Amino acid sequence: MSRSFKTDAQEELKHILNQESYLLVLDDLWDTDDWTRIVNALPSDFGRRRIIITTRDSDVAKRCVLSGSKPHVEELQPLSRPDDWHLFCNKAFTSNVMCPRELEKLSRDILKKCEGLPFAIVAVGSLLSTRQKTPYEFQKLLSSLGSEMGTGANLSMIGKRGRLIRLWIAEGFIKKKTGKTLEMVAEDYLNELIGRNLVQVSSWDFDGRPRTCRVRSLVREFLIQNSKEENYVTILDELSTAQGEKARARRLSGQCSLPILSSKKDLELSCIRTLSMFKWCESFSSDIRKVLNQFKFLKVLDLEGAPLGIFPEEIFKLTLLKCLSLRGTKIKEVPKSIKKLAFLETLNLKHTKVTVLPLEILALKFLRYLFVYCYKAEDAVQGVDVQSLASEIGTLSELQKLSLIRVTSAKLIEGLGALTNLTNLGLLVGLRKEDGKKLCEAITKMQKLLSLDVTSIHQDQYLVLDEMPNCPQFLQRLFLKGRLSKLPRWISSLDSLVKISLRGSKLSAKPENNPLPALEVLPNLLELVMVDSYMGEELEFRANSFMKLKILHLEDLGSLNTVIVEETAMPKLEKLTICKCKKLEMLPLGINSLTELEELLLYDMNENFLSSLQPVFHS
Repeated sequence: MSRSFKTDAQEELKHILNQESYLLVLDDLWDTDDWTRIVNALPSDFGRRRIIITTRDSDVAKRCVLSGSKPHVEELQPLSRPDDWHLFCNKAFTSNVMCPRELEKLSRDILKKCEGLPFAIVAVGSLLSTRQKTPYEFQKLLSSLGSEMGTGANLSMIGKRGRLIRLWIAEGFIKKKTGKTLEMVAEDYLNELIGRNLVQVSSWDFDGRPRTCRVRSLVREFLIQNSKEENYVTILDELSTAQGEKARARRLSGQCSLPILSSKKDLELSCIRTLSMFKWCESFSSDIRKVLNQFKFLKVLDLEGAPLGIFPEEIFKLTLLKCLSLRGTKIKEVPKSIKKLAFLETLNLKHTKVTVLPLEILALKFLRYLFVYCYKAEDAVQGVDVQSLASEIGTLSELQKLSLIRVTSAKLIEGLGALTNLTNLGLLVGLRKEDGKKLCEAITKMQKLLSLDVTSIHQDQYLVLDEMPNCPQFLQRLFLKGRLSKLPRWISSLDSLVKISLRGSKLSAKPENNPLPALEVLPNLLELVMVDSYMGEELEFRANSFMKLKILHLEDLGSLNTVIVEETAMPKLEKLTICKCKKLEMLPLGINSLTELEELLLYDMNENFLSSLQPVFHS
């Protein structure tokens, strides 16, 4: 078709449409370029004309905007009962639309796999409409969709955003882009998958970021099948059987005991790059040592929750290892042989019994994530001793996340100041006043810092954090646990802060120590947690303050007897928790102005407070 003919046709179309009202529906749009070409072929004056588009890409939906208008995006939710059942029956049983009694259980099991997705219900229902209406045929289809077992545990465990991103980086899936860290690039990819509805968010963080993710059943079964065909991953359970020649998959999800794994003659373990284990047996500690000797090129080893009491020496033969997770195991010591893992990027020892790191950890020059801590009691955290590293800790220049280390000397502080790539830092401190100033200077050098957690070693010990005139300006999360003589002045300058937690601060009742005036000016604060942090009798949330706050938690404020919420304060508050405030005898004055409040949690309050609630909830 010639260009002139196209132009003439477009002009003719514009002329015809200019004289008519119309509704244009663009179904299953995938590209904004297509949208632009279509809109350019339409009259510029839309008047009484309307355009509806459907797309699986939320980014496309947001970008398809006509000049001078605002987009209205309607996110369709999965069908709920009984609508999903009606649609299924309408497609599967076209003759009378009624499901025969003998097929009802199988039909509902099949429907459960569709998870309310209309396109999935229509596809499966249409397929069943062409089959004989017998339990045998329906069972065959159900079996072909795969069982709920197999990958459920795998997906639920690796579905945490941070864990998923670290795995992608360790696997080498993420490549650097100008002006972005690997983590930023990975987050972009994850958001794109979510936007295209290929990945579903299971739970959201308070700041709108996905916390955990999953894929829907039918998508998951497709991925599993495709992964098998491409030798991408092998999912191994007790029911797996040998078929033909040896499988040479690069990734192994072990959901069977190790003796069964080692007995699989149809599996070429030397090709495996990633091993994640999700099932244990009593002999695991000895079995794992035998199995590890069969892996030559392993890059990712995930043994989270395994019944291990000793760090397996066989791990140190895996010299290509990039990601090692022993989280939730019972190991107590990291051997000096850790230096052999020269390419290690992630070392996860959360919730283990490790309390000291050896000097040899300094050999891990590519280390990006180092997590070592556990909780001794409900609210008492135990960090790791790195005093042997002292100032040399600064040679781990690639570190981005470091938590939770004990800081008790000036030499260690000096080393921390050299870790300028840190984005997340957790410290358990026990310092003299003069050393507190040095710590502030070290933190000032970490201008990429997004999350800072500082806890005092002793409950009544003061945190000295006042001297930080040039604090990290992009700090988003701040957790302070320990006594404060006053709220550090620099906190009110943190325009990017979305969450602050003050625990055990015990700020005196002097008006100048009230933390609210300093916190209410933070333009992006979404969550405020105050636990045993203020000794005053009154908290007043003034008009037009905390304009974006969504979550407020007030706990163990021993002297508090009045909370005042002025009109237009906290206009977006969704969740309010008040607990263990022994002298508070009534709900906050002005609570009725919190029109967006969805959740009110009250517990461990005095009898007068509980009595005051009766007329409120009976009115």
